[in-house]
Order: sequence, then structure tokens, then C-alpha cells
Amino acid sequence: VRTGANAGVVGVNMWEGVGSPVGVVTARAGSIYQNISGGANASFWYKESGTSSADWIAMGGSPIVFGANNADTATAARYMAPGYIATAVATEIQVPVTRAGTLRNLNIRIGAAGTDSATVTYTVRVNGADTAITVNNNNNAGAVTLTDSTHTAAVVAGDLVSISITKSGVVTAGQTNIFASLELA
Repeated sequence: VRTGANAGVVGVNMWEGVGSPVGVVTARAGSIYQNISGGANASFWYKESGTSSADWIAMGGSPIVFGANNADTATAARYMAPGYIATAVATEIQVPVTRAGTLRNLNIRIGAAGTDSATVTYTVRVNGADTAITVNNNNNAGAVTLTDSTHTAAVVAGDLVSISITKSGVVTAGQTNIFASLELA
């Protein structure tokens, strides 16, 4: 179903239907689709680009944000804080999730490189255990954004989420100005 003043051959459209529009609904960039059968992170869609039936983006999910100004120098696990903390700490800092869902789309933004070469790994943890959601790069690689959009982890209300930082070797200075975002869909 197409609705709106621009339901013709020009402009954007608003659609409704059952299921995902990907590969089914051909529309112009900026169009909107509502899935009347609902579902977590599957009820509202936005057409990102193009005029084909591809490039639909599901909207939804809740962000969980962590941060640390300094990743520290140790090889042992350090933990970012929900929000932001001056230096990542040795004590795990966890945030409870408020509803069941799926953790996904980890993005780590590193503002500045550390010194010395060592692999730095950022891992999402649930209830004190590592998940498959992880990214890594070299400690002295410079400012970069790292993404894991492949792996997910199921959670239930009350589960505790954290992000650990580990290094393959001791460094003189760790990466700085680090922000992490994770989606609860």
C-alpha cells in the first residue's frame, strides 16, 4: 500500500505491508515502510539510497554507550565504563539491560593511538563472560573506528553487559579518547 501526496512517480513514499521490504518493495531514497506484523527492530524501515528494492534500513534498537579517556598500559583486562571514565579500570563495570533482546553492531571509536605495537582487543561481555562480539587493532594504529556488525549475543532483562580491553603486550601508552556503542535490538 502506498500513501501520501507523493505516491506517484516522483518523491518519496510511505508503505505498509507484512514482513521485510528488502527485495520486495521498490522505492526511492527517503521512503518509509511500516511492517504491520511487527517484531523487534523490524516494524519501521527507512530507504537509505537508490530506487531499487535494496538498501532498506530497519530502525530501532536502544544504544548502550561506554567510554574511557585512556585504555591503560597493562595486558590484563581493563574495563570501559557506561558513559565515560578517565582511565579504563581493572574492576569490571557492568550495566544491566532492561529488556530481552539481541546485542549487536559494536562500534569502537579511538581518538588517538597509543605507543608501542600490541594488538588491542575490545570484547563485549555478558554476565562476566566474553561474547563473540569483538574488534581489534594495533595499539599504535592511530585514530580509527572499528565495527563488528556480524556477531550478536542474546540477553534477557537483568543481564549485565560490559566491554573489556586487552592487549597482547605491555605498552608505554594506551589508546585514548575511546567511545563504544552497542545496540540492544
